[in-house]
Amino acid sequence: MFDFAAIKDSCRVKGFDVTGSWLHLKGLEVKGVPQNNMLNHESWGVWVSGSNNTFELLDLHHNMGPGLFIQNGGKNLVLSCDSHHNYDPMTSNGAGQSADGFGAHISAGSGNTGNVFRGCRAWWNTDDGFDLINAFEPVVIEDSWAWNAGYLPDTMTSVPDGNGNGFKAGGYGGGYVSNGVKHTVRLSVAFNNRASGFYANHHTVADDVFDNTGYNNHPDFNMLGVDSTGAAIGIGNLRNNLAYGGTLTSNMSGTNVSNNSWNLSVSLSDAQFQSVSTSGWDAPRQADGNLPALPYLHLAANSTLIDKGTNVGLPFNGQAPDLGAFESGSTPTTTPPTTTPPTTTPPSTRPPTTAPPTTPGPSGCTASYQLAGSWSGGFQGGVTVTNSGSSTVGSWTVHLTLPGGQAVTQLWNASYTQSGNQVTVTNASWNGALAPGATATFGFLANGDGGTPPTTIGCTAS
Repeated sequence: MFDFAAIKDSCRVKGFDVTGSWLHLKGLEVKGVPQNNMLNHESWGVWVSGSNNTFELLDLHHNMGPGLFIQNGGKNLVLSCDSHHNYDPMTSNGAGQSADGFGAHISAGSGNTGNVFRGCRAWWNTDDGFDLINAFEPVVIEDSWAWNAGYLPDTMTSVPDGNGNGFKAGGYGGGYVSNGVKHTVRLSVAFNNRASGFYANHHTVADDVFDNTGYNNHPDFNMLGVDSTGAAIGIGNLRNNLAYGGTLTSNMSGTNVSNNSWNLSVSLSDAQFQSVSTSGWDAPRQADGNLPALPYLHLAANSTLIDKGTNVGLPFNGQAPDLGAFESGSTPTTTPPTTTPPTTTPPSTRPPTTAPPTTPGPSGCTASYQLAGSWSGGFQGGVTVTNSGSSTVGSWTVHLTLPGGQAVTQLWNASYTQSGNQVTVTNASWNGALAPGATATFGFLANGDGGTPPTTIGCTAS
């Protein structure tokens, strides 16, 4: 346990200042990082500017600022971490304004992609649970929970300057920027937050918001965006989400929505769930570090929300995905692993983590590869498809040649076939159409050494 409460430095304090790369911080408790005057904004429990790091099973609490904050760096995995009871009473722009559970504000033009928050919890933070404002590189948040944001910890007293959102997925200060990026929030739960459960925050690009549950937020899903003229719009791609209790939605006009509880003919009541309890979510984690196994907000066996979703490339049981963050029935055997730390020392000369750039295919698309994370015997990769032509395409196909010893075990946001080391990936039904300059992404898990990228990658579109 690291308690920083006795530090008297009059500047902004960083409990851990992680500038290095290929580090693995596991099982640490970080608390008490102070603010010692009212001249600055927040301090930070853990500040990150390095890359390819894993932060696992960290308990970050009672800090005067965010528990963990990624300022720069790419391919950082924040895994099974808890951040709670953070409050910044001395922040110069207002008490409670900046104490998020987790934050990522990655600089423009840095190329630092691949940052992932997985299996994390944020509660009783005076600002937001998860905050991606001013993040100019894509971030993924998955399998995570956020509740009771925007209140003085352990009370229902509002903090006027705290924002109070569960998941704030973007935004650039309220105005339009031309280089905004798409974030992904999936398989996550937000409840009892003072403001929105899932919030676009004046974002300029449609985020992917898939398979989430919002309960008793205000509202559960708020897709407020901004267009190039500065006008307020609804923005986002929403699939398989469940909103119940509180105010359900706002700023939905203009969004790309399908198979969500509010746009299907389904009746919602407590009886649709095994339980709607909002206590006990901070229970101890399972022995392997996974989130506690709770029945709360899981669908009842006879729920009419079962099989009401659409395939977005995530694992599901039955004929179609269920609505919300929790799939009914047995745990899918293809669920991505929740503990994937690198257990071996990286080579002293690191192999390249990006494939050679591609040239546009005959119909004008390119594909670029990024390594999202690796561990002993496996890795997670991602591919961004860009329409590099001058007209809209209706579909795309990516061809990957994997190095020897690699084999895809799971892929999402697209479909694939594999023959030997040749992998062919085709768009899903909802992300095939791309306007000029628009992008789509898919990710995959694979066996083998992730340090070597695909030997070839090509893209065709029609």
